Amino acid sequence: MLEVNDGVVSAAVKQQCQKLAQRGNTDICDACPRDGSKTTALATSKKAKVKDVRLPRSLEPLYYDLELQPFMYSGNVDEFSFRGYVSIVLDCREATNNVTLQANKLMIIDGTVTFSALSSTTSSVPAVTSWELDEERQFLVIHLDEEMKVGEKYVAALNFTGPLKDDLHGLYLSSYVRGDKPVTDQGIDWVADVFETTPKMSTYLLAFVISDFVNLNATTSNNITYRVWARPESIGQAHYALEVGVKVLTFFEDYYKIPYPLPKQDMIAIPDFSAGAMENWGLITYRETAMLYQPGVSSEGDKQRVAVIVSHELAHQWFGDLVTPSWWDDLWLNEGFASYMEYVGVDFVHPDWKMFEQFVAEDLHNVFDFDGLVTSHPIYVPVYHPDEINEIFDRISYGKGACVIAMMKHFLGPNTFTKALTNYLRERKYDAAFHNDLWAAMTKQSQMDGKNLDVKAIMDTWTLQMNYPIVTLTQIDKDNVKVTQSRYLQDPSAIDPGKYESPYDYKWDVPVTLTSSVERHFNQTHGHVHWLWKSAEEATIYLAGQLPDVSDDKGWIMGNLGQHGYYRVSYDHRNWKALCAQLSTDHQVIPPINRAQIINDAWSLAKGSYLPMEIALQTVEYLQNEMDYLPWDVATSELSYVDTMLSRTGLYGDFEKFMTSKIQAPFSKVGMNNTGATHLQSYMRSLLSSKACYYDDSSCLDNATTLFRQWMADPAKNPVDAGLKGTVYCTAIRQGGLEEWTFAYQQYKLAQVAAEEARLLTAMACSSHIWILSRYLELSMMHSEIRKQDALKVISSIARNKIGRSLAWDFFRANWPTIHSEHGGSFFALSNLIGSVTSSFNTEFDLQQLNDFMAQNPNQGSGNRAFLQAVEKARSNIAWMEQHYSTLKNWLGKLSL
Repeated sequence: MLEVNDGVVSAAVKQQCQKLAQRGNTDICDACPRDGSKTTALATSKKAKVKDVRLPRSLEPLYYDLELQPFMYSGNVDEFSFRGYVSIVLDCREATNNVTLQANKLMIIDGTVTFSALSSTTSSVPAVTSWELDEERQFLVIHLDEEMKVGEKYVAALNFTGPLKDDLHGLYLSSYVRGDKPVTDQGIDWVADVFETTPKMSTYLLAFVISDFVNLNATTSNNITYRVWARPESIGQAHYALEVGVKVLTFFEDYYKIPYPLPKQDMIAIPDFSAGAMENWGLITYRETAMLYQPGVSSEGDKQRVAVIVSHELAHQWFGDLVTPSWWDDLWLNEGFASYMEYVGVDFVHPDWKMFEQFVAEDLHNVFDFDGLVTSHPIYVPVYHPDEINEIFDRISYGKGACVIAMMKHFLGPNTFTKALTNYLRERKYDAAFHNDLWAAMTKQSQMDGKNLDVKAIMDTWTLQMNYPIVTLTQIDKDNVKVTQSRYLQDPSAIDPGKYESPYDYKWDVPVTLTSSVERHFNQTHGHVHWLWKSAEEATIYLAGQLPDVSDDKGWIMGNLGQHGYYRVSYDHRNWKALCAQLSTDHQVIPPINRAQIINDAWSLAKGSYLPMEIALQTVEYLQNEMDYLPWDVATSELSYVDTMLSRTGLYGDFEKFMTSKIQAPFSKVGMNNTGATHLQSYMRSLLSSKACYYDDSSCLDNATTLFRQWMADPAKNPVDAGLKGTVYCTAIRQGGLEEWTFAYQQYKLAQVAAEEARLLTAMACSSHIWILSRYLELSMMHSEIRKQDALKVISSIARNKIGRSLAWDFFRANWPTIHSEHGGSFFALSNLIGSVTSSFNTEFDLQQLNDFMAQNPNQGSGNRAFLQAVEKARSNIAWMEQHYSTLKNWLGKLSL
């Protein structure tokens, strides 16, 4: 960087300063000329919700020259602002008399909107007559007095200004320390940074940060400069992100067979950041919890979060940055691929973490729940309005996108898949792509490799219609299995709103794998795939001599091995009971992934009344013998739903006894001493400790409260293992009172590690005192106390507390205007909050409250789909209670005898 006023400045910087001053940036330094330019807000008008929000194709932007100057030294944060200048070289493709640009929440400096020809030889140049803002479409429209000529190149330019706020959007302000006071402009010297021209790229991938952060750096084996940036006091926590980043970037270069296209890769941890991270090309921005890791303070879960998000964002440097979707309706080409490739990258760095086992629970089962609703949507979804763009940043675009990519990789085989990816990226690099471009590359490579699959025809059934199938396997005899399919819905009685009609009548091209108690071949590849085509009512799979005798009550068949397919599997009742018997006698005959699958499929099928609840209950009766993490993770997820449904009923005490009976034995084996544990052992211990304390296991409660008391006695020495902090903090605050809560709040304010802040923030919502929770809710809206990015996490965490559910819902309703105003533009935050505060609704009274609120607040913006899904889930919960309460009462009654 070069100081502007040191008397020894380069000609380039002098020229840059003069340009800034001439274009209205009069305060860059004392030497700049001042022209007294005034600013005027663009005229806006309130219009009905529009549909056509895509820019006209008449002009193609070729080059942007952008200059920005922030003003944040006045001493009054309310006066902070920025000024900017942009000139855009445009190629005229169709004759038109206006220039339409995207602009949002900006003001234009009077008299600075200009239009000229790029070449001096252009005979006639249109003049600007007026300009206006179409606020609903977020368009700036510049009107000209005549049409531009096709084939000519022109330059549109303007100066603009805007407020510099802490709203987490656009160019915004982030304070290093909560409650920081701004500095004044005394003694401030202006600095002009001039950057190299970027490669051809999408404008949404541009980012810049003005800070006094410091960095750690390395150079990859392919000579890429790699830097990680953070606050000076936190930079020591960035070593792991740098280590992972260098390894994953180099791995992806080899995996894609395409070099990283930039000379450097920067990553920066931002104290105030709305999302988890953003894949800006060459400058990836992160929330601090997503990039910083401190051994001894951060847990194994925190470490994995950093690795996964770093890998996700680096995958975007190819999928999204080098090749960008043509429009937001193909967002999944960005997020689905990055969400799958994050596992590939981390598995390369940490193969012992069994990332693809975790993929089943973290992505597949997670999105199954969401995609079982009639208010779901296809992966490829039309987008007509900015609110709809925010809405599709959801589990379908991310999770389902990742799952169908994993399925495609499995039925094509990894070699065909990776070669096709390389060809796709090479063909579309520095350009936009449509999903058919990907299918064409996959089909071509499939044919070259002798598989002869029409990948487009197959994958269209998974991307152009919502939901997914139940694949039912029925053994006919000792050699044959019949395969059929039907649409899965959590609530089959739900009325489909018809927003997204299925072009295939909810039939899919399904890649089927299966084995049996005779064969036990679970590790099957693409060569073992059988197909159930959408055009067929059923298929028969011939497996000579590999099936049990149909009269053998202990013999079973099992499908979707490794859960590579995006579908649920069901069987006749005899086969289900045989699988449950296998779990009870020797569960290790079936791999952990498929044990988890049995539990998840059975409980989900029971939720939709496709399977008796008694069979679902049998799948968890063996849990006291289970010592693998994945089945326990899936089982506790399913049983947490039962916990939520029964928590306000007279059955809850019996359910608590059942959970205690299943947790006690494995918890006593793992205990609360994490010394020497592997990554997944640490996960298992954290999970079991959390559930043991939640269900009031006496040894867990004693350990947790004792450890927390020791910390209170000596705050400088925290005795709690990082992997157990969440459980210990929550338990001690739940069992304690104001003293414990206040201590936690003080430690939250003093925390120097973002992951520790996040744990304490969540734990403080565990209090069993209503008045404390009410006060905490009030604090969540005081951004001098709790960062704006964390406010909704407080409300969501309190909503998950049985005591705090109604408080959170009441607070949400009372503060909806503020919540919507501050977080309505966030991709996930608002929809996640809506889901959290309504997830326990299972009575007609709950549903009526939700419907009344929606009627009173019709302007839901990007939260609209989340509200509709909340209504559907509430109805599904009501149906679940009506259908299964008596069964659970009888079953739990027998266990308690």
